[in-house]
Amino acid sequence: MLRDETHVEVDEIWHKRKFVVYFTGRKTKLILNYHVGYRDYRDVIKFLQGAGEIRYSDRVTFVLDAYVNYLNLLRLR
Repeated sequence: MLRDETHVEVDEIWHKRKFVVYFTGRKTKLILNYHVGYRDYRDVIKFLQGAGEIRYSDRVTFVLDAYVNYLNLLRLR
């Protein structure tokens, strides 16, 4: 799956203070990872910990909004 991707989009949906954050492959449109929780630093860390291969790939460009927690944590990879 991931070997076919060059761009991975990070996005979220929310309902009543709960967020579903997910990685979607731009080419395949597959959901590569997701996490249900709150939009805070702890839950973003949990989301990225489950992203293993995606997060550490040197071939993938992340496409995301300017949410500071995503930016900070993706820089730490």
